Amino acid sequence: MKKKIAIDCREFYRGKSTGIGRFLQNYISHLPALRPDWDFLLFGDADTELPFSLPANVSFLAIPGANTQFWEQVSLPAALKREKCGLFFSPYYKTCVFTGVPSIITIHDLTNLVYPGYTRFRGIYRRVMRFYADSSAAVLTVSEYSKQDIVKLLGVAADKVFVSHNAIDPAVFYERKDAAARINKLGIQEPYVLYVGNANPHKNVDGLVRAYAALPEALRAGRSLVLAGVGDYAAPAGVDPGSLVKLARVPSEDLPFLYSAAQVFVFPSFYEGFGLPPVEAMACGAPVASSGASSLPEILGDACVYFDPASEESIRQALTALLSDEAARKSARLKGLEQAKKYEPGAAAGRLLGLFEKILTRGH
Repeated sequence: MKKKIAIDCREFYRGKSTGIGRFLQNYISHLPALRPDWDFLLFGDADTELPFSLPANVSFLAIPGANTQFWEQVSLPAALKREKCGLFFSPYYKTCVFTGVPSIITIHDLTNLVYPGYTRFRGIYRRVMRFYADSSAAVLTVSEYSKQDIVKLLGVAADKVFVSHNAIDPAVFYERKDAAARINKLGIQEPYVLYVGNANPHKNVDGLVRAYAALPEALRAGRSLVLAGVGDYAAPAGVDPGSLVKLARVPSEDLPFLYSAAQVFVFPSFYEGFGLPPVEAMACGAPVASSGASSLPEILGDACVYFDPASEESIRQALTALLSDEAARKSARLKGLEQAKKYEPGAAAGRLLGLFEKILTRGH
């Protein structure tokens, strides 16, 4: 019987780009070509809009659901049975429980358990994640660092956790020589320092803003700090970072141009399971300054300037080192371009297919 793989693609919200969406699109863009004899069925809901065309062996099905829980635990199991799917892949830590179809869940990180800013429902969150992990045939994660956290904090057996680094599509993220016109439409003028990501507490955007404000005036003059994707973020009271540009949301098609034109990309996060933006920035030729916390040294190697995210002085020094030294920026740029090549999407898709085959062979 022909193998049919079901994939939860609700992350493709209409008109919205997310890190999980890019994670998922990299796989969907390459899995079908590697297994043309398999069928891939993408399940979404009424708000799902796919940002790409579908290969011949991929189809999309929107299934109803009054709310998220009903979709996951009622509509989805019924659809998996009706469509005779052999395996279900979720890009989230959740899966449908009442089904005979084996599932693979994805735990990108354990921010809500590790970072002290998220404590209110930590116990509930741990029990729920452990329940879904126990209900699944395997757990996919995106770094060895995250695997260690999953094994230690959730008590999941190490041989049940499979690591596959995120991928960067070189057809999308590459150095754009024509970036100026695109970024001008966004209201940005060169030169600028760039941050891409949300403004949740563990992202440490306040620390970055304060560190940037502490730079020598000669380095801030005529240069903007661009915060992209930060929603309604407001800078800390009393802090004047100079020319601060906030972009609440950035269309996915604009991201490569933003990265390409950045004089420096900075990533001040306290905790990451992988850290997609700095790798995307490297692929687009931006010199990167990054936090040295959590998984980031594993992912970024020696291709960036590291700093201690808990020290605003350390952030300031890293920015100063790159902004004041053209040779240092060139070196970081060249190293970054090479580092980004390690995250080729075809190889990542091949690793995931290996996990699919393992689960399909042994069953639930």
